[in-house]
Amino acid sequence: MQPYYCTVNVLFMKKILFVLVFSLSLIAGCEEKPSLAPEKPVVKIGIVYPMTGNIAKYGQAAQIAADIFFEEFNKYDHKFIYRLIWENNQGKPALSNSVTQKLIQVDKVNALVSVFSHLSAPIAVLAERYKIPHLSASNDPSIRSRDFNFSFVSDDTDGARLLQRMLLQNKAKSVVMISLNAAGMLEYNNKVRHELEAYKNIRILDEVFINPGERDFRILIQKINRLKPDYIVMHAVSPELDIFMRQMKEQGISIPVTGMHVFLFMHDRKLVEGAWHVGNMLPSPAFLEAYITKAGTDNTEVSENMFGMLAILTHAYETAGTADPVIITDIISGIKDFQTPVGKLTADPTRLLAIPMIPLKVKGGKIVPLED
Repeated sequence: MQPYYCTVNVLFMKKILFVLVFSLSLIAGCEEKPSLAPEKPVVKIGIVYPMTGNIAKYGQAAQIAADIFFEEFNKYDHKFIYRLIWENNQGKPALSNSVTQKLIQVDKVNALVSVFSHLSAPIAVLAERYKIPHLSASNDPSIRSRDFNFSFVSDDTDGARLLQRMLLQNKAKSVVMISLNAAGMLEYNNKVRHELEAYKNIRILDEVFINPGERDFRILIQKINRLKPDYIVMHAVSPELDIFMRQMKEQGISIPVTGMHVFLFMHDRKLVEGAWHVGNMLPSPAFLEAYITKAGTDNTEVSENMFGMLAILTHAYETAGTADPVIITDIISGIKDFQTPVGKLTADPTRLLAIPMIPLKVKGGKIVPLED
C-alpha cells in the first residue's frame, strides 16, 4: 500500500493539471481568430540586367528606377502583390540564357524584363517557348518578332530619318559609317545606311565594322582621316566607343562624330563636348527629380525605361485581374497613349512601344536637348 502523502500528492497534481488545461482552453478561445480573407496573389517579375562588369551602371540605375516606381505604386491598393527577382547576366548573352532558365524553371516568374539586344535575344527565345510576357529595352526587331515579346525602345526608322535630316542641316555631303559587331548597333547602322542610300544626297565613303574587345583604332582613324568625311556616323558602346574617341583626340583629329543614341553609351562624355546626336526623349521632370533624390545624380542611364516597362506590366495585370499570359500579352498589344517618363506610348502591330526621338547634344558632360 502507498503511503498516505503519496496518494494526496497524486490527487493534487491531477487537479492542477485539469485546471491548467481548462485555463489554456479558455485563453485559446479568447484569442482573436485569424482573418479568413484570402491573401492577394503574387506576380513574380524576373529582371535580367547587367549588375557587374563593364555595363553594370545600367543595372544599378535600373534598380533605383524600380524602387522609385514601387514606392509610388504601393501607396495604393492593387489586385496583386508584385515581387521582383533580379538576376545578373554580367553583360554576357550566355549568362542571360542560364539565369532566365533559372527564373522560369525554379522561380516560376510570370513576366520578364531585360535590356540590350544581344543580351535580350536568348531571353526572347525562352519567353516564346514558355509563353511568358517579356518587355525588353532593345531595338533588334527579331526579338519582338517572337510571340510574347515586346520592345520598349525608339523607332529606328524614324531615328534614321531624323539623323539624315540633321546631317543635311549641318551641310554634310559625305560620311564614314562605323558599327560595332553587336545586334543592336548593327540594327542602328543598317537603318541609317538604308536612309542615306535611299535619298542619295549624302555619300557613304566607307563602312567599317569593329569587334567587341578591340582596343587599338589608331590605324583605322588615320585611314578615315585620309578619306576626309564631313561626319563619322558611329554606332558602338563602351569601352570600344570611349577608346575610339580618346584615340581620335590624341591624334588631333577633329572629324565630328554622330549617330543614333551614340553618346548615351559613353562613359566619358567630355571627349565629345558640344557634339550632337539623335536619341530618346529625355525623362520627365518628375522622374528626374525622384531619381536625383535617390541616386544623387541626374545621369539616369536610361533607367526611365525600367520605370516605363514596370508601369506597363503592372497596368496589364491590374487590368486583366489574372496572370494568364495570353490575356496579359493581348492587353500590352492594345496599349494606346500610355503615359511613361519618356512620353505617351502606343503599341504598334510589330509589338514595338516606340519612344519619341529628338536631336540631343552633349553639354557639360551631360546629354541635353539640342536647343538648350
